[in-house]
Amino acid sequence: MFQRRAASVRVAETLLAIDVGGTFTDAVLADPGGRVARAKAPTTPRDRTQGVREAAGRVLRAADVDPGAIDRVVHGTTTATNALLEGEGARTALVTNEGFEDVLEVGRQARPSLYDLDQALPQPLVPRDLRFGVSARMGADGQTLAPVYPDEVAGIADEVRQRGVDAVAVGLLHAHRSAEHERAIADLLETELADIEVVTSAGTSPEPREVERLTTTVVNAMLTPLVGRYLDELADELADAGITCPVRVLDSAGATVPPREIAERPVTAVLSGPAGGAAANRRLARAVGEPTVLGVDVGGTSTDVSLVQDGEATTRWRLEVAGRPLQVPAADVHTIGAGGGSIAGRDEAGGLRVGPESAGADPGPACYGHGGTRPTVTDANLVLDRIPPSAALAGELELDREAAREAIATLGEDVEALAAAILDIAVARTTRGLRTLVARHAVDPEQAALAAFGGAGPQFGAAWARRLGFDRLLVPAGAGVTSAEGLLAAPARVERAQGLLVTTEALAAKRYEALTDELAREAQARLPGEPARLVHLASARYAGQSHELTVTVPDEDPARIGEAFEARHADQHGYTLDEPVEVVAVRVRAEAEPALAPTPAGEADERGPPTPTETVETTFVGHEQPVETPVVGAEQLSAGVALPGPAIVTSPDTTTLVPPDAQARVLGDGTLELRWGQAP
Repeated sequence: MFQRRAASVRVAETLLAIDVGGTFTDAVLADPGGRVARAKAPTTPRDRTQGVREAAGRVLRAADVDPGAIDRVVHGTTTATNALLEGEGARTALVTNEGFEDVLEVGRQARPSLYDLDQALPQPLVPRDLRFGVSARMGADGQTLAPVYPDEVAGIADEVRQRGVDAVAVGLLHAHRSAEHERAIADLLETELADIEVVTSAGTSPEPREVERLTTTVVNAMLTPLVGRYLDELADELADAGITCPVRVLDSAGATVPPREIAERPVTAVLSGPAGGAAANRRLARAVGEPTVLGVDVGGTSTDVSLVQDGEATTRWRLEVAGRPLQVPAADVHTIGAGGGSIAGRDEAGGLRVGPESAGADPGPACYGHGGTRPTVTDANLVLDRIPPSAALAGELELDREAAREAIATLGEDVEALAAAILDIAVARTTRGLRTLVARHAVDPEQAALAAFGGAGPQFGAAWARRLGFDRLLVPAGAGVTSAEGLLAAPARVERAQGLLVTTEALAAKRYEALTDELAREAQARLPGEPARLVHLASARYAGQSHELTVTVPDEDPARIGEAFEARHADQHGYTLDEPVEVVAVRVRAEAEPALAPTPAGEADERGPPTPTETVETTFVGHEQPVETPVVGAEQLSAGVALPGPAIVTSPDTTTLVPPDAQARVLGDGTLELRWGQAP
């Protein structure tokens, strides 16, 4: 049956969201009647489509809905991320300008540790023997200095064919000013190499910065065959399960796009998984009326942190994944290597450490009973009754407390003390990362809220909030599958950009209008049938700066770009300069409203605190002694219900801990709000 929230959701169609995580694959189904069903299934690393099908089957059975009744599927995937992290992309060749074949390897002057002479840098994405130079040359003004010679390209095609290459990246100097040479080379290669993917930098990242543009293009080429196959297999698995409706995929910016967009530009999906949490955090902030929310999404392998400011998730246009600088729009998500599956062990000095290694989905924590023997954060939670013994993970997986104790006992004799120490270290490690982000973004904890979600987030949310100075913690309904629900709350959006590198004074209105009209046509063509609105953006900087800020163009007027940039620069850096403002790139977004609208407030419930299902002796982080704690089921909570601490709230997807000094209440949208030092 459907699991009801404290208030219903609003959707016009029957929607299915499927989010693939490192440990579990989550599914959420919402229908026009305002009902929501949720389910989890173990992720299947060897073939992730199997886990997708299982999660979909579970949520359909829970909702008693026929597969043919689904109107749309929205999918968040880690396929591109894992391929890049694990170096499993296609064998790729690079065609670039003669003399610039080593740009990928040389990179930029900046290094992770400037004075470390022995630091290990990532291996080049393309080996030296697969980098080919052509004598064609385009000037910085977009004018041809040397033409493309077809015989030269034909010779490269022969080399590529003989060396078993699966994809070719074409990246030339100044291609963001004129794509003529790249297109000519790509056309020649596609004629000679019909079965090999050919990708151009102008079609992938038409912006300045040759290192980032080349890297982005090569990564795109490496991922194209693999991600294309995955999307085909996903469609087959869904069809075999009777689901034949249109599919949307979440990109790194937290927007849903047609599969074709991801198949052609898979580099835009390298943060598809974490972006679901950012979209969910945005929806939560709007639902509770909180303009600034730091969202902490804790899964089995990692913690993903996103920020909503002024009601919008923060975005960046340059990021680094696996040491590779990429130039694509992405939700501003920061990952900390700690999760519920983080493994505890001893370092060389005998000290206790937690993470970054994770038990993942296979074999998982010892308590899962899937063959894992090493102690994890989840095992520590179970030993200390922070996960009640009666809890069944994902509604089906019964946890083995004795196996958890045996795993922790490999670290020492006092199992309870070791379990508490594992949790203290895990909380301290995550808090350190969160504190850095709070300072970097100038977040005032007293004027903001912290949101905790994911399977493990609500277990530690109160501890993080107290240590960071937040006096308000938000735990959304269905917190364990919030990222999947975020897929439904993500807008349909496609962005197109064009590099310029011109001062605001020199940017003529007619040129701007011609550029943005073309970008708008390209973006809207990728959202057929969607009533999209257009948003104009510009990436700008002071002359001489090496970084830029992206701002919304007021009234779509290029003459006001400088004004918007200086206001943003003053807000972010605290000063402005008496220097010309350069426009590095213009951008146009075509954006449609999300499928899942903000949840309306439910009616207050005058009932008192719910009746506990059991009582356990639980250890709270920051409290030395175990505390007798009532356990209540999430299904007992509805809008307006108050819950004083200590308490544990259980649901099939997560466990929420309410410390002894906290007061909790259920808000109108089903969110559980925790505060300190005042009545709820």
